This record gives sequence, C-alpha cells and structure tokens, in this order.
Amino acid sequence: MKVLKQAPDKVFTLLLQCLKSTTLPNDTIQNILQDEKKLISLSYLHAVFPIVYNKIISSNLNTKNNENLKKLYINHIKTTLMMSSQLTYIIHFLEKNHIKTLSFKGPTLAQIAYKNPNLRQFSDIDILIQRKDCEKMLSLMISQGYIPEIKLDKKIKKTFFYSVNALGFHHPTNHTYIEIHWELFAKNYAISWEEEMIWQHSTFMQFNNQEIRILTFEMYLLYLCVHGSKHLFSRLLWLYDIDRLIHSQTNINWNTLIEKSKKYGLLRIFLFSISLAHTFFDTKIPKFILKMASHDTHISVLKKYVINIYLSKQKNEVKTYHTFFLLLQLRERQRDKINFIRYALFATKFNDFKYIQLPYSLSFLYPIVRLLRLSMKYFR
Repeated sequence: MKVLKQAPDKVFTLLLQCLKSTTLPNDTIQNILQDEKKLISLSYLHAVFPIVYNKIISSNLNTKNNENLKKLYINHIKTTLMMSSQLTYIIHFLEKNHIKTLSFKGPTLAQIAYKNPNLRQFSDIDILIQRKDCEKMLSLMISQGYIPEIKLDKKIKKTFFYSVNALGFHHPTNHTYIEIHWELFAKNYAISWEEEMIWQHSTFMQFNNQEIRILTFEMYLLYLCVHGSKHLFSRLLWLYDIDRLIHSQTNINWNTLIEKSKKYGLLRIFLFSISLAHTFFDTKIPKFILKMASHDTHISVLKKYVINIYLSKQKNEVKTYHTFFLLLQLRERQRDKINFIRYALFATKFNDFKYIQLPYSLSFLYPIVRLLRLSMKYFR
C-alpha cells in the first residue's frame, strides 16, 4: 500500500497482505497466527473471506481454528454451488420463455475476474432483463416458488417498473436471493445507460456448460467503478473486483476506457476507482491515467475519505449529508450534478412503494411522498 498519513490498523494491513501476496512471507504468517479471529471477522466484513482462507491453507498454517475455518469455507462452497446452479436454471428458464437475460456480479464475475466462482464471496444473484418483460418476469419467478420482496398491487405495477430499477426475490426452500434488474442503476444516481446501449455492449461466456450473456470488458469495468463508487467502496471486495478484472486481461485499451467514461460523464468515477485500486493493491494502471487522477483535487479528497474510513474502523454504509456531497463531487459534468440533486430529492424509490402504493392516477404524488419520507428520516 502507498504511504498514508494515518498509520494503518494492524489487522487491516494483514488483510491487504493476504489479498495482494501470491505467497505469504513468514512475518505475515506469524501475524495471522496472532490475530486470526480478527482477520477472519474483518475478511467477512469486507466480503473477501474465500481469498483469505485459501491463502491460509496454501501456506500450510496450523492455526487454532482450522476446523472452524474449514466449516465456514465449506458453507461458502455450498452457497456458491447453490447460487451458481440457480443462476443457470433461472437464466435458462427465462430465456426459454423468451425473456432476454444478462448476468452481472456474483458467480459470472467470479469466473471472469477470479477464474474460479469459489474465490468470490457473494450473497445474491443479479440478472438484467429488458423493461418490457418485467410483468412477465414477475409471474414466471413466482411460478418457480420465488417470493418478491414487495407484493405489488396490479394497478401499481406500471408505475413501479418505470420508477424502480430492480426487484428482489427470495426462495423459501433453497434460500437463494435473486435480484432482477431492468436498469443497472437506480434513477437517483443520475447515470443514464440506455437499455439499447447496454445490450449492444454485451458478449457471451460459458458458465456451467451454458452460454450466458455478460457485459463486455470495458462496460463491466465501468460498471464496477460506478457500483463501488456509489457505496464509496465501503467493502474492499468492490475494489478487489476492479483489481482482479483488470488483472484478468492481457491487452486493455485504456484510451477506449477514457473515451467511454468521458462520453457517459464517468471520467472522475473511473479515475477515482482505479487509482484507489492501485493505492491498495498496486493494480497495474498506465502512468498517464494515474497522472490524470492526481491532477483532480476532488479525487484526492474522495480517496482520503475512503482510506480514513478503512483505517479508523468506522462504517460508511449509512448515507449522511456528508456522503451525499461526496457522491455529488464524483460527477464532473454540471448537468449530471443537477440531475443527481433532482433525482435524490424527487426520484421515486423502492422504499416509497413499501411506504404506500398509490394507484396510477395518483402516482404523480410520489415525489411528495419521497420528500415526506426524507424529512421524517433526517429531521425527526
């Protein structure tokens, strides 16, 4: 890790060494033996436990908790196998019923970036469909025993599928959670990736002996940058995904990535994300891109914030006024900043529908519902 103003926490530094090192040096091994429980707990918090476990096993460490670690890893493998199986099953089922699908994150990202689905920790499956298929998808998922996280009144479906970007489903028997998306990002993040453009920038991979549609490398990397940035990289996993995806490629056209990020107003998000990955994991990034990042003062402020959160052991999952303005700083174009503020205040979100389901004729009142909810949340 690069030189930081604040001394890194011992266990956090140990976690980074486990993620970065191909083989663990002797002093790191000794530190693991001393702080094993804290290390495992922190690895779970940052969703990188499988990597840490495999580093411990490959180093032939005879730790005090070998059996417990093995049980945790076996449970992880079982979850991975179940989710991978359900991913291929649901995609095949939807495609058979003429619904176009695209897999992102979860098992397919693990296969692409980590070369092994068992090496990435994930708790759900994400599938993208086209908006026109939303109602049909809802019926099909219910027919397979999946329970939607909100029961939608028939009169509200049209408004819901227009306003929200995803719907989660839980299966009571196999305990799998699937999120079906029809937009990659919620409206309140003010990132407009047109549906047609996303499907045009897709390709195929073989997964579990099935052909599955995924994003192209450039779009996948930009997606991971946006996804991690909107959470201010509160989990190391989201940075490590970026590092592993870049590491998985042998010939990256960085100029194309710069052009695409500029086109979509994501240059600052892109530079912030990959320079942060470089800071923590020494991700191989061209010097001219790191130079671009260093010349943007907003990126320096954002990086310091994320680094201090990691080092001070605070949690930055909860959105506050401060994080709102930090997220606003991620946008370089004035029109995107205006849209970000506008959507944050008025765009209807999933929780607005959970709060109240208005008939289509009254759906214009949802911005008022959102303002009411926000005032109750921040001013009570």
